Amino acid sequence: YGDGFFATWRDVTELEHGRAERERLAAAVEQTVDMVLVTDPAGDITFVNASFATMAGLTPESVMGQPARPIVEGIVGERIAEQLIEAAADGQPMASEYSAVGRGGQVRHFEISLTPVRDPEGRVASLVVVTRDVTELREAERELLLEADLRRILAITLQRVPPDAHADQIAAELCDGLVSRQGIDLDRK
Repeated sequence: YGDGFFATWRDVTELEHGRAERERLAAAVEQTVDMVLVTDPAGDITFVNASFATMAGLTPESVMGQPARPIVEGIVGERIAEQLIEAAADGQPMASEYSAVGRGGQVRHFEISLTPVRDPEGRVASLVVVTRDVTELREAERELLLEADLRRILAITLQRVPPDAHADQIAAELCDGLVSRQGIDLDRK
């Protein structure tokens, strides 16, 4: 019996699957167009993705371990930053919108959310802040509302026009109806 050997084996398939899944999730968060910032419970930055770093004009390495508050205030302003801080202190999720002047002076619109991530005991282990540029969405909504309003004005105006009205009278009624709507400039070229 002295010349024997002892062997053990362990199936690591599940461990490898878990590692691969974590890598895919990490790549997805890193590559998303949404801006992602993660802090520890004290508010120090533990992760920012490339989109966040680009928007902030910083490198991920330069912000690691730094307090998030001054960086976030510089991006979203004091009011929204305070809302985030209050929600984080309460361990509650929150969502809000804000506008900021972007490069070239264009106003951009953003949705921002904070989500506490809890450990198995229910304590906040980290805070995740996600910011999404919704400028195009808000512009499309505004256009749809304008179109619906114009259709309503035209329908109401056309109901007031007598059936035997001449084209000049119809045009005048339509112009009067449109002029009554704020935000319409008939002098645009």
